[in-house]
Amino acid sequence: MEIKVRNVDPVAVKKIDELAKEKGISRQEFLKGQFGMQAFF
Repeated sequence: MEIKVRNVDPVAVKKIDELAKEKGISRQEFLKGQFGMQAFF
């Protein structure tokens, strides 16, 4: 399934990119994991 999110604060996107880079994964992979955790909890 495809989910699009618009009008995200550029500062938030930068932080997401930094967190993903620390884990050695793409932004997409990082956000997919975050969505999965939110759905689980």
